[in-house]
Amino acid sequence: MNEKYKQDRKTGKFVPTGEPVMAQKPVGVRLPIEIDAAIRNMPDRAEFLREVITKAVLEREQQRESA
Repeated sequence: MNEKYKQDRKTGKFVPTGEPVMAQKPVGVRLPIEIDAAIRNMPDRAEFLREVITKAVLEREQQRESA
């Protein structure tokens, strides 16, 4: 996975920030009303959605590789 880099002020070297590089375009989906309401009430909904989507994609890729 690609990471963001920032320049260290002391050394001038670029070091990884530990954050992934984000895509230019967001992904949008429609959800059932109850799920939409629950997600919209989360204070950290973007972080939550990134985490669960990433986990699901990695699990699916792992299943395909082992099949």
